[in-house]
Amino acid sequence: MGVLSAVVVVVVAWQTGLVVPRLSLGADTGSGGTYATRDLPPVYEPRLELVNDGLLPETVEAVGQSVPGMRLLEVAVASPELEPGGSTDVTLRYLVTDCAAVPAGSLPVPVRVRRWWGDVTTQAGYDENYSGSAWHRDTVADLCRQNP
Repeated sequence: MGVLSAVVVVVVAWQTGLVVPRLSLGADTGSGGTYATRDLPPVYEPRLELVNDGLLPETVEAVGQSVPGMRLLEVAVASPELEPGGSTDVTLRYLVTDCAAVPAGSLPVPVRVRRWWGDVTTQAGYDENYSGSAWHRDTVADLCRQNP
């Protein structure tokens, strides 16, 4: 009986977001950017919805990272305080450094949140039922077509 109780406690702690924050990407709220010119590479600016799927409030400390072909320049979080079930808009600004190196597949977004014992980092991605393309791929491909 003790093992079963321990398993239940671990599952509940995991599902509520007590151990690791439960964050996901909601609806893509739009993407923008600037096409390359003769002297400047393209800049990509996705706007993503960050959703708190856990049962605990979260304080967002940092979002995003550079990935192959895209260097993260700037991040803007509309509201760093995320209530359970709540969401906030995040705008990332990337310099596209190598169009061919940009990953084609899904890119989870790292998110660092503050907890009473310290910072915790998790990956926010779309759930398994998401049918759209990877959040970055279509717009970056368009920006790169303008200046391969």
